[in-house]
Amino acid sequence: MFKFIRGMASTKKIKVATPDGHRVTTIVGDGDTATEAATATSGAATNAVEGPVVATDRYTPASSGCPFADLREPPDHASAKSRCPFHAHNPIRPTSLPEAPPLVLSSADRFTHQTSEGTARLLADIGGGDRIREMCTRFYARQFGDYTLKPFLFNDDSAEAHGKRLADWIIEKMDADNPAWTLSGRKGQRTPSHVKAWNSIKRAPAERGKRFKLDDTRIWMRLHFWAAREVGLGPEMHAPFWEWYIEFIAHFIAVYERSAPRYALESAMWSGDAKMVAKYIASGNKMTDVIGIGRH
Repeated sequence: MFKFIRGMASTKKIKVATPDGHRVTTIVGDGDTATEAATATSGAATNAVEGPVVATDRYTPASSGCPFADLREPPDHASAKSRCPFHAHNPIRPTSLPEAPPLVLSSADRFTHQTSEGTARLLADIGGGDRIREMCTRFYARQFGDYTLKPFLFNDDSAEAHGKRLADWIIEKMDADNPAWTLSGRKGQRTPSHVKAWNSIKRAPAERGKRFKLDDTRIWMRLHFWAAREVGLGPEMHAPFWEWYIEFIAHFIAVYERSAPRYALESAMWSGDAKMVAKYIASGNKMTDVIGIGRH
């Protein structure tokens, strides 16, 4: 589905000022090659990456929680390992896989996703289920502060709790022998939870009850891929996962907005574009280039 270019440059860390005066640090990719790939294959107009940036928000994580829920510090597995009560935070190791596994769909309808030995191996290669939980914790920490997505969060329990719910679903989609979602007792609750999100009282009255629109899904994907990069699952550290995950997200995002899959690659590349991330931070965690597009 996607033309993917390997061999991207390494990551760096830089600091950026936020609208409320804080200075924070993050990780995004160096990646002129990535930008060129996105432009060539999806028509996305992005800027060359000059170095990584990170955003902050108003979300205050519990001091006893996962350090990855705290956007005031960049994710560091070595530091988090002794401080996190939830996740393993094992070191990121070079992949042993030569390429990404294919996205397997049912031969009956060519749409229903199926787990495979390849995706089970991929899950093990990235470090197991906790790596996905670490990624999703970071993602929800970002969503808690995003101008567009925060109002969908009808339940404010924590980034770790939200992250576990999403991660358990992803884990089970990757490995049928790891039924994390089923064992959580939440199987069948994904759609009811999204209905609650659409009807969240935090949304503006005129928007309440509306399903996810194109701009919502694009913002969701951008933040999600950004979190993946930060925890070591970006193209620089794990190209097979990155390549497979773009297709995985593109497949499932169509459930919520059928025009969204074409923006999956652009969203992944946005997450490595320091200029675009800095613009997002300076705008108060608003993606001004996307908000309002496709709200039919």
